[in-house]
Amino acid sequence: MAATSFRSTPQTRATAILHNRTASRAAPRTRPRPSSSRSTSSSNVTDLNTIAKSGGSNCDPAGGNHACIVTTKGNVNQQFLTALNNIRGSALGCAYSIPTPNAGALDFTKVNVQYTDGTTGAQETLGQVADQAHCAGVSGDAWYYDDARNPTQILLCAATCSKLQADTKGEVDVLLGCQTIVY
Repeated sequence: MAATSFRSTPQTRATAILHNRTASRAAPRTRPRPSSSRSTSSSNVTDLNTIAKSGGSNCDPAGGNHACIVTTKGNVNQQFLTALNNIRGSALGCAYSIPTPNAGALDFTKVNVQYTDGTTGAQETLGQVADQAHCAGVSGDAWYYDDARNPTQILLCAATCSKLQADTKGEVDVLLGCQTIVY
């Protein structure tokens, strides 16, 4: 059975970008036109920051915003380009949601994590350890499930996380369908 791959890169990371729209600049009409502007409530920004933070983004650390927020104040094109560049240059995450297979039930004994070095292109399949406590006992890069009985996330061991976060051009693939490499 062929493996299914789910990739996370700085370019595809789950980073929230919000664009506030303002009223149309079309020619005036005889009747008042409803405004197409939307205000961004603080709860919306909080939600976006939560999503962006879990995806590893931190567009405005000084302002406390993890989300890349683009507004109509100033040059929208430049704000959007800056936001995209911030996302591109951000580090890989250390926690990954377990993807849903295209068909059938997920076999948790057939999940692998593959790291591709952003400089050399070398690929490494990370070994799985039983839990966070077992990270210290391995010599290579490793990962574990957040909950061995009912996993929802793949978590990288601290040393592996640090290594991958230093590679802003690296890629992480979660592969389904082949026997898990276990330490």
